[in-house]
Amino acid sequence: MAKPGDVTNVPRLQNAIAGQDGASSRWLVDGSWLNVKNITLSYTLPKTMISRLHISGLQVFANVDNAWLFTSQKGMDPQREFNGTADATYTPFRTVNFGFTANLQ
Repeated sequence: MAKPGDVTNVPRLQNAIAGQDGASSRWLVDGSWLNVKNITLSYTLPKTMISRLHISGLQVFANVDNAWLFTSQKGMDPQREFNGTADATYTPFRTVNFGFTANLQ
């Protein structure tokens, strides 16, 4: 008859047993990830719209670097380690840039 605590999914601590290296599949996690690194959107305004500004071309743009990281892995940056450990490296910062390019007459 099983007593309370006999049936568990937590392994017992076995200290000082010869040949025990502690390797276990208990700590394996899904390490898959998908990273959207860069998104750039731009629009060139029509010449009819910008002719009164005395410029020959105008383009506006937005750029996002490190847009999104999809992962189910807990920890910091899954892109960094391949040896099964999670280091204390943060994911790269998300950077958003806006701007315009004007061609003067």
